[in-house]
Amino acid sequence: MFEHGVSRAHPLRPHLALDFLEEFRVPIPHYGMDIDGLRYNGDGLDGHRNQPSPYRGVDAGKRPIAIDSGDIAKAYFHGPGALG
Repeated sequence: MFEHGVSRAHPLRPHLALDFLEEFRVPIPHYGMDIDGLRYNGDGLDGHRNQPSPYRGVDAGKRPIAIDSGDIAKAYFHGPGALG
């Protein structure tokens, strides 16, 4: 029964957990992203550095970045072909 319950508890959307992470709006310049005094940089940002953001208004030039406060070693973002 335990295994049956676990198999049925799998979310329909595999990236559902990202909806519960803290979100920051930041630009992605050539050197990476600065969030709360930390710099994030990696191959996942290639193709997004210095690119215009689709967001306007208060968030013009910025992208939504999700950070898990329990594991600050990674940053996640959605974009055309990007989830990293």
